[in-house]
Amino acid sequence: MRAVDLDKLAPDLRQELLSSLKELADDVGADLNNIAIYECGFAPVRIQHLINELGKKGYVVLETLVINGRFYLVTLKKSDKDLKLAVDYEFRG
Repeated sequence: MRAVDLDKLAPDLRQELLSSLKELADDVGADLNNIAIYECGFAPVRIQHLINELGKKGYVVLETLVINGRFYLVTLKKSDKDLKLAVDYEFRG
């Protein structure tokens, strides 16, 4: 998983992501500067681990997108601390 730099994307992909970002920012009332996109080379069966990793960075996942076979997580910066999201549960019996 890596952060996406919109300036380095192909123009058509950049436009599609920006369009989604602007619409999402309006819907949730967020500042575009607090929204980040992360890319993963595949869509995992469980995104719990990705949500947990992003939560450690202070992000919450607003939306997931699959564009041209690439999996994108649109996130919102909520804190500079670990949000303790998607805790892994294990059987302790």
